[in-house]
Amino acid sequence: MTTLLFRKLFLYCLIFSLCAAKAQAAIEFSFTTGDAVNLTQTLASDSNKCPTNGPLAAYVGGIVSNTGTVTETGIEASFTGLTGSFVLTGSQSPTIAVGSLAAGDSIMVAWHVDFPCDTSKKSGTPPSTNPTITITDDTLNTSSATLTLTSRNAISANAGGNVASTTLGAGAIIGQTITADIIYDFGGNAVDDEFFVQPAGNTDFDASCLRLIGSEVTSSNVTAAPVGTLDTLYFTSPTSQSGNNYFIGVRYFFTYLCADTTSTARPYAVQTSGNTNIKYTGNYDGAAALTFDFPVSSNPFILSKTASETALIEGGGPHVVTYTVALENPSSFDSVIDVFSDSLPTGASFVAIDSNSDVTPANSGSVPSNGDTGTLTFSGLTGSSYAIAGGSTLNLIYSVNIPDSVGDYVNAASASVAGSVLDSASATVNVGVAEISATKSVSLYDPDGLGGYMIPGSDVVYTFTLENTGNFPIDADSIVLIDKLPETVTFFGGNFDPAITDMGPLLVDLGTSGLTCCANFGEVDYSNTTSGPAVYGYTPTTSYDADTTYLKLTPGGEFEPNTTVTISFRARIK
Repeated sequence: MTTLLFRKLFLYCLIFSLCAAKAQAAIEFSFTTGDAVNLTQTLASDSNKCPTNGPLAAYVGGIVSNTGTVTETGIEASFTGLTGSFVLTGSQSPTIAVGSLAAGDSIMVAWHVDFPCDTSKKSGTPPSTNPTITITDDTLNTSSATLTLTSRNAISANAGGNVASTTLGAGAIIGQTITADIIYDFGGNAVDDEFFVQPAGNTDFDASCLRLIGSEVTSSNVTAAPVGTLDTLYFTSPTSQSGNNYFIGVRYFFTYLCADTTSTARPYAVQTSGNTNIKYTGNYDGAAALTFDFPVSSNPFILSKTASETALIEGGGPHVVTYTVALENPSSFDSVIDVFSDSLPTGASFVAIDSNSDVTPANSGSVPSNGDTGTLTFSGLTGSSYAIAGGSTLNLIYSVNIPDSVGDYVNAASASVAGSVLDSASATVNVGVAEISATKSVSLYDPDGLGGYMIPGSDVVYTFTLENTGNFPIDADSIVLIDKLPETVTFFGGNFDPAITDMGPLLVDLGTSGLTCCANFGEVDYSNTTSGPAVYGYTPTTSYDADTTYLKLTPGGEFEPNTTVTISFRARIK
């Protein structure tokens, strides 16, 4: 029975093509700063004057590749197991957050390692260590290599790869990749001779803020190092080349990870001499040494955040608000941003990325999913996004569900490179209630304070009091107040205060309400209709007008919360 079921399922898959291969995730690490077969790397120290002369630092690393068919996320590279006097230069972290790699993409990871002098002339054993480079991702895929690093005696010689020229690219801002072009001048070589090229042999180079992320052979007449070779600092010669004047031009790519950073790099090279000896750059030390000085980096970025709605009425939900996080790069240099993040307020949830957003699922390693809460993270693809050109602005636009409960909902967004926050900004959405009250009172018109009674022939003052008792502004131009005059009074259409010319019949106190009303008969209308619906457009006389039957007030502007307005008019008791 089981065999028959299997055959039927197999046939069904063949006929209907339902057995397509599942998308696979895979990461691989290739050692490219030393011998990839034996996983060894020689570190050249001066045989006579170490540590006074010669290099005492080198890059160790290789290429991280996504060999699968789907984007890899959460990739980290760690460098552990250094022992003795082999240590990471300065304040470098042993872990590099690579981030996300699209299928088929790769990037170089490398650590700047300080190493000791070779004392084997006395002890007989060169110092060595066996660190391990491990690559992981957030699905627990792993690739690793355990290396043997050995400090070996070398002599300084022109044939060991003199530095012929150094050229540094323009820059620099945080997140920018800056180029360093170096041409090394070598002597002749035999089959299987080794070449090591290094951009910085000095132990005071700031490798924690200037991360090496790649290299490319840009020019070469050395058969061991073909033009176009990427992310490789070690070569072996397939043929012999006699004589001199052999050159390898290498372009190194460094990314600024910190602002206010500067450093000097002293490049060098190492070449096999004879069967087992090695030589290093002849002009590494002294007045002839060529270096390159990285300029001081800066953080020019300006982040702003706006919301499509900042004031919402409770009970009108669900509320979907669109946020725009705009990152401006006012410098003239291009940069790449690693991550945007946004801390949602309690009760809020992510909906979707807007179609007008520069940050999209297609150019991201990972983005939030519908319904996500807490801190939202938008992660770019390593080395390619989120690119922001000099003088331009990158917009992240997305929508969020805001709870239908009274309160201030604050979202704080930030942009970062390698964990360094460039800038942050927040936007506040208020969910409130709109409550308006209106009262009407009457009092004796007694401007001189003489006292009296509300009897026929006396003037009285009717006062409307409007109050916004909620915590939410009333929509602009939405208030309409209609009053029908009692038949026992006659409306006074002259100046409310006879001493003020052109005052009009209304006494208005708008306070801090934000409203506008009633100046020179503006935003007020009258009717003389005695039966049926009121028809407005009537103009009262500028004295006591017995025909006025209705007043309609339509204040303009937005009525701010917790404010009060009073509007008064006079009438005579018949």
